[in-house]
Amino acid sequence: MRLSKNLCFGNRAQKYIPYLMENLREGHIVPMAYLVYSGYGSNLFEFYPSSMLKIKNFPRKEDEILGIAYGYKDALQLVSMMSLKKLRGEEKCSSF
Repeated sequence: MRLSKNLCFGNRAQKYIPYLMENLREGHIVPMAYLVYSGYGSNLFEFYPSSMLKIKNFPRKEDEILGIAYGYKDALQLVSMMSLKKLRGEEKCSSF
């Protein structure tokens, strides 16, 4: 698991950063956590539940994680904000 230097967190995930980071680094499943990756093809971003990291043939394991959200709604909001920033040309992402 590689984390981006400009890692983004969703609004809800900001409250749980120490918990999320500790458990993800140790390889534990965090049921409500979603990981945001750069998209394939015409997709700008894609997000997956963190439990996908436990699947042996998950193709995104070694890809850089661009954002972390806590809950599905938080993941949708995070990807939406990241997409807007990307389309506006703002490369760096900070916590929302």
